[in-house]
Amino acid sequence: MSESQTPKAPLAVLFITVLLGAIGLTIVLPVMPHLIMEVSGQDLSGAAMYGGLLLVSYSIVQFFFAPVLGALSDSYGRRRVLLVSLVVFALDYLVMAIAPTVAWLLLGRIIGGIAASTTSVANATIADISPPEERVQNFGLMRSAFFVGFIVGPVIGGFLVEFGVRAPFYVAAALGGVAYLFALVAFKESLPVENRRQFKIVRANPIGSIVSLRKYPPVVALVLIVFVFSLGQFSLSSTWAYFTLDKFAWTPRDVGYSLTLVGGLGVFVTGYLPRVLMPRMGAAAISYWGLSCAFVSYLGYAFSPVGWGLYVAIVVGAFSALAMLPASAIMTEKVPADRQGELQGALASTGALGAIIGPLAMLQVFGYFSQPAAVIYFPGAAFLLAAFLTLVTVIMLRSVFRQLGSEGVTGVYSR
Repeated sequence: MSESQTPKAPLAVLFITVLLGAIGLTIVLPVMPHLIMEVSGQDLSGAAMYGGLLLVSYSIVQFFFAPVLGALSDSYGRRRVLLVSLVVFALDYLVMAIAPTVAWLLLGRIIGGIAASTTSVANATIADISPPEERVQNFGLMRSAFFVGFIVGPVIGGFLVEFGVRAPFYVAAALGGVAYLFALVAFKESLPVENRRQFKIVRANPIGSIVSLRKYPPVVALVLIVFVFSLGQFSLSSTWAYFTLDKFAWTPRDVGYSLTLVGGLGVFVTGYLPRVLMPRMGAAAISYWGLSCAFVSYLGYAFSPVGWGLYVAIVVGAFSALAMLPASAIMTEKVPADRQGELQGALASTGALGAIIGPLAMLQVFGYFSQPAAVIYFPGAAFLLAAFLTLVTVIMLRSVFRQLGSEGVTGVYSR
């Protein structure tokens, strides 16, 4: 095997581990409202309030603990942290499966937020084992694993609900156990002892993890860029069902079809295209192309006069999944081996912050412009805001690429 190639065995282990985790995460989506109604005694609107509390609590806990787990993986190795997180993943869904009250569900989400590091550890491992010219492709492969889970999980969950509202939670816990056993047997440590560093709590927090990266200004800038871009993406995940119902009277089945298309295109775009496009286009061109597709798709969502127009926008928007893959690769190239976990922890922490701010902001924008008393009725306003954030991302990213220059990154990142 050539030294310029990523070892296939650990890459396959990472893909399967992330896939099992994604299926476990999404398998409960179709039944979560029903379980909340069962344990709370509330109607659907009341259950939605509790659901928002569970979602926000998960993100808040992840915001604080992601840097801790990232730092621990730099100190004690990727394998230990991954195995612990998979055990806690299984425990999270087991607690929710037997939950008699909303408080138990909240406990489960807190537990899950503490150890939500599977993807972060996988990305750190990709940085450990991948040569620079293959990191974009391998990061894309991990994203495609999530998209596969995004498709398969809800389908399995919808089938399992026939056996009871708690059945998907038990299966999710079992999948966590299977992923643990698989990783225990097949996952080999990727961070040599000589590349590890001492754990310091002062750096293992959201602020400390960013401050510790200040020696690498382009990395800090790219973390901020990923954060700004992700805020726009929450216009889709948080308002899609409300928007399509309000403007086009879509049914839950219609929403399900559209999300299945999103997942299927995501698998193709992230799993296949980076391997084809990176050698031909380079990082900058791929990033700008992905951002351009995101911008056009947001405008399509906002202004489409017919429902089928949204499907056209979905196809165009699928290529936006490429936009931040080069940034992820560049960041790992600029950070030493003993800080890859810290970097991924910082990214996960800022992602969790975005998951708190983004949905709240986008839902507020949608609610304001879709209410009957709105001065301007425009239910697609959140997508227009997302388009603006995408333009901001382009400007910021262009500035970083200029700072890096052709000598600041390896040849694969710039043509």
